[in-house]
Amino acid sequence: MSKKFVVGLVLLWISLLMLLVYLTMPVKACSEEIKVVYNNKAVKFTNGFPITYKDRTFLGLRATGEMLGLKVDWDKENQVAWVYNSDRSNVVRIQMKQGQAYVNDELAYLSAPAMIIDNRVFVPVRFIAEAFHKKVTYVASTRIITIKEADLGEQELF
Repeated sequence: MSKKFVVGLVLLWISLLMLLVYLTMPVKACSEEIKVVYNNKAVKFTNGFPITYKDRTFLGLRATGEMLGLKVDWDKENQVAWVYNSDRSNVVRIQMKQGQAYVNDELAYLSAPAMIIDNRVFVPVRFIAEAFHKKVTYVASTRIITIKEADLGEQELF
């Protein structure tokens, strides 16, 4: 084998290895960078830390549900998450890897599809909070997401 051929194979192998590493790490954990405040109290996550993906912030669905006082059910076979309040007057059904959900049986679109990472369901935090009539703000300079109870006049209807 010629020296050029061997060098070419080595460079190709390194390039493919770098591409593989890049493609398998699209999600960036942001537990140190993004803070969440709910009703004026800082939220500490023990799991489902905030992550960013495609310029969206995701939180673990169960952690988000617990923070907002909601119930969360998981249908592993069909890859569907159900989130609802205690009297089931507000129910959200989220199918994994599809950019849509149903909020009280009405089709709604997520800004990015829900996904599973390390056996946890992650959803765009703004979608799930607003589906339960919460007001969400994000201040880029401080990297703080604030979630509060929305005034009736501020609720977004789906």
